Amino acid sequence: GHIPCDSRTLSEIVVPLFGSDGTVIGVLDLDSHRPSHFDDEDRRGLESIVALLRA
Repeated sequence: GHIPCDSRTLSEIVVPLFGSDGTVIGVLDLDSHRPSHFDDEDRRGLESIVALLRA
């Protein structure tokens, strides 16, 4: 379920971080006070960051 960190959050994007065996070992979770703040470009960028963390 969703656990809000800030009652002012209007947008959130979460990208999973997978371990070498494919299990989820963490998430990159960003919130914004602006509605509809995140888009596919943000998702792709965050997935690139997560890929670097896995390397």
